[in-house]
Amino acid sequence: MGRCRGGCGVCWGEGNGAGFGSRSPATTTLLPKRLSLCVQLRALAAYQRALLHTAVALLDAGGTLVYCTCTVNPDENEGNVAWALDRWAKARLGTTVRS
Repeated sequence: MGRCRGGCGVCWGEGNGAGFGSRSPATTTLLPKRLSLCVQLRALAAYQRALLHTAVALLDAGGTLVYCTCTVNPDENEGNVAWALDRWAKARLGTTVRS
């Protein structure tokens, strides 16, 4: 990953597939089926926070980050946005779009 030039970045938080009904090979490998769904969902939310942390580190000062997922799980969506707003004092919530 390289530094985000131009002050804008997109972080696609690989979700649990609830939005599309299937998982990518990356999340299937990350979350073995032997784990309970509850454990898998918590692990995905934590994985997405790590992605957000890296994405923020790559932004230029004052840059804009767009965070999106393909799930309806609140921990992966609103929960991670709330976590990011708490973690970075200068972070601000912009306009949100729900489809």
